[in-house]
Amino acid sequence: RIILEPPFELQRTGDFKQDVFVNLQALVRIFEKRIRAYPEEYLWSYKIWKYSRQKRVLVLVDSKTGHRRQAEALASVTAEYLEEKGISVESATVEVKFKNRLSVLRCAFRAWFCGRYACLGKLESLKGLLSEDAYRAIVSRKPDIVISCGSSVAPLALIVSRENLSTSMVVMRPSLVRAQEFDLCVIPCHDRVKPSKNTVVTFGALNLMTPAYLKQAASLLPDEHEAEGGFRGPVVGLLLGGETKDFSFSEADCAELIIQLKGFLEEADGRILVTTSRRTSSAVEQKIKESFGSYPRCRLLVIPNEKHVSHSAGTILAHSTFAVVTPESISMLSEAASSVPYVLTFRPQRLGRKHALFLRRMQEANFLRIPEIPDLGKELKDLWQRRPPVSTLDDRSLVKQALRRVL
Repeated sequence: RIILEPPFELQRTGDFKQDVFVNLQALVRIFEKRIRAYPEEYLWSYKIWKYSRQKRVLVLVDSKTGHRRQAEALASVTAEYLEEKGISVESATVEVKFKNRLSVLRCAFRAWFCGRYACLGKLESLKGLLSEDAYRAIVSRKPDIVISCGSSVAPLALIVSRENLSTSMVVMRPSLVRAQEFDLCVIPCHDRVKPSKNTVVTFGALNLMTPAYLKQAASLLPDEHEAEGGFRGPVVGLLLGGETKDFSFSEADCAELIIQLKGFLEEADGRILVTTSRRTSSAVEQKIKESFGSYPRCRLLVIPNEKHVSHSAGTILAHSTFAVVTPESISMLSEAASSVPYVLTFRPQRLGRKHALFLRRMQEANFLRIPEIPDLGKELKDLWQRRPPVSTLDDRSLVKQALRRVL
């Protein structure tokens, strides 16, 4: 049966804005009447307010902290760009949990055959692949922009973006789906990707280290640590990671590192702020506590495996003149290079090809110094005496330029 409404008569008073409001309201009331009468027949499969002054951003991440921080950094740059244009942004992060490894592959298979409009109305098919919490969190949102980081969640992000006709963005090169399927790919140069219209190539890992974030993080240093204790020299931030398949950090390495740092601090009359990570071995943690726990020049010591301190790395970087960072974490090195005047790491015994390429390019661009551990004190002393020009990593500006093409 077809129901024909009487002809719709437009109101024209000469007040354009008021006429638009009144006519649109009258038209919507006609829709409302029919929807209330036949709710089971109502389906709206595209965005009615796609050009509104509000945008919703959905960030999909896996369980890796580095991936979460990179995805949220892209969301931060996106929000900053849109707010400069007078568009308000609401952002939500969902940690995706698949039911099993096979579910990841099944999701990727669906993404491969997911055309621009072929996914509409198909989100329910993901119910068997995701945990109930993740599924409900995703389907309850209608995002304008979908951001992801991590190979397992990239196919899911593509499906969700096409269901909602959203802009899709991915951090790091996706391995289970093609990069050209996304509207924007933010890929670090060590992934050796060829530049293209939808790709922006960064030096390091995108991060949240903005002046505003560092100012806020600086205020988190506990009151009892704010006093300088009479020390007038530089502040060294020590960020220790942990062992990976390509990196090991022994007690002997740690002992030599401590000797180098303490020698420099005594000579330069400096202070040190220290944090380990959840990956740091118990033997190295114990060595750090013995060496810095009662050391008068140590103004902050954080052991995350014993007590979690929010934004401890950001707080340390915000106060530091020098950052000494173990070399296994690209994210941690990128954060330091984006916020501290001088960043130093040391040469590991072995590294994967991508990691070695990252360190070499960061060193060539003067974002990073890479001495051997026994030469670390000498390098710190030389930098403190010469104060060479500072090169600060700023990948966010590159991304913001790319957003002009996408949004």
